[in-house]
Amino acid sequence: MAEEFDLKELRKFAGKFLRWLGTLDPTWATRIEILRTDKKLDSLQTLGSLAARTLERAEHTVLANHPFFEPGVVAMVDPVCPACGEKFAPKYPGQRGHLNPDCSNKLNKAA
Repeated sequence: MAEEFDLKELRKFAGKFLRWLGTLDPTWATRIEILRTDKKLDSLQTLGSLAARTLERAEHTVLANHPFFEPGVVAMVDPVCPACGEKFAPKYPGQRGHLNPDCSNKLNKAA
């Protein structure tokens, strides 16, 4: 049996997601709004069109050129330091462990 979706809830989520996406780059917000108004799409159609276009072009493994989408950024919530096993708060994308010399030296030797 196919999963059923509440289109009203999906539209609400899509609108929130598109507004959030627009906060990452003002140019993106403008382009999203142009797409919505020119093509007379609702939020779900807009998000779906952007995602489907990426899939149609087989660009699903191409990351957007924005710091938020760099590997490791999303995973920056309470990661565990591989050198000591304790949680740490990363200061930059891709940070692997604590910045203290003990952990940094262990990580550098392991690399």
